[in-house]
Amino acid sequence: MRLVSGFIAAVLPLGPFVVYLTDSSYSPALVIFLMAVTGLLAAYGLAASSRAGAAGLFSMIISSLLLMFGTGYIPYLAGFSLGSVSATGLVWLGISIAGSVYAYFLGNAYHSVTRLSRTLKRMNYEEHDIAELGKLNSSMIAVGAGLLAISVLAYEVIAYVRLTLLKNSLLALVVFLGGYAFIMIAVRRRAQGARQLDAVRVNER
Repeated sequence: MRLVSGFIAAVLPLGPFVVYLTDSSYSPALVIFLMAVTGLLAAYGLAASSRAGAAGLFSMIISSLLLMFGTGYIPYLAGFSLGSVSATGLVWLGISIAGSVYAYFLGNAYHSVTRLSRTLKRMNYEEHDIAELGKLNSSMIAVGAGLLAISVLAYEVIAYVRLTLLKNSLLALVVFLGGYAFIMIAVRRRAQGARQLDAVRVNER
């Protein structure tokens, strides 16, 4: 399952750029260039596991900046716009950016599990002890996927029901991404605490 999390962390960050290519008026050359940079970061992250979450973080930030400079007050005040995204594309863009956050989370999990696995092998732990890390990684994938599904459902409710205070779809997108990022950060911190506790137990043994 460690390789599965690494694969997901490498593929999901490309999602926002696919949306920009298919459902927006942004320059295809710019989008393809940024997509290529993301792909290189993903490949490097898999090769050097300490940077496995870099592609997700880069994709999340750049995709959000592209949207900010294409829609809203910044293009209005600056007098130019990089492009626009269709209403349908905006929904998929929100989901794909959330996927980049998920990829960042999994990339860091991939790095942690890989490092801990190597440490246990150096300490001559048995294979079934090392296999327990796979179960930890599987639980991280499941928790992240569950949070992503819940956040997407919440976004759909906000975007289509159009609550009184959130009549704008773009605002709904911001609320959705902010809430999802907050939850993922909280889960990641809890997971880091659990891994630190496991490391202490390993050292005690």
